Amino acid sequence: MAASGMLAVGAAGLASAMCWLMMAHVDGGSEHDGGEAHRRALAHLGRVTRLATLGVVVGVALQLARTTSEYLSVVYGRPALWVLCSTLVVPGLVITAVLLLPTLRRGFTRRSRARRDAARHSLDLHQASVPFATFGSVAYGTLTPVFAGVMTSLPPSWWESGSAPLVAATALVNSVVPGVLLVAHVLAAPLGGGQWLRPEQPPT
Repeated sequence: MAASGMLAVGAAGLASAMCWLMMAHVDGGSEHDGGEAHRRALAHLGRVTRLATLGVVVGVALQLARTTSEYLSVVYGRPALWVLCSTLVVPGLVITAVLLLPTLRRGFTRRSRARRDAARHSLDLHQASVPFATFGSVAYGTLTPVFAGVMTSLPPSWWESGSAPLVAATALVNSVVPGVLLVAHVLAAPLGGGQWLRPEQPPT
């Protein structure tokens, strides 16, 4: 469970970082006149990178759900249906963020064209998500091995009996917390264009 959570957050962070690099390249290339074909190629590159990033985040969220389901099956043999359905909460939140939040952000940006003050507010969610996703991922990668070490040092009776506090803590730290960080990576991804890399400039 701990390894799955760290791999999920690490994969999301890597995909998000690659998206930032590609979008910076797209914005840098769009400042030079390379012809219509060149501009179309850069726009296509940006779209493909964004879709790949969101795809990775959704994929690792589904993998987290599967790992959690298998963990509960090992602990309880055959858990109740509602327990297995609860493992779908994290990918459900991530998929909802992927489907709805980019649309909402674009809507905020369009409205900000008529109201310049709204342009600054439309970037607040994105700007707050970048440090949260960054430092949250670093903290999670640092503290999760410590958590796993503490859990595995508990008496064997805790593991053999399937202690509810142990199972709840394991699911919380290794499934719910990574889910929150995955949503943060979705919010932090530069899904717009230059206005996300240079927020001081109004969207065009």
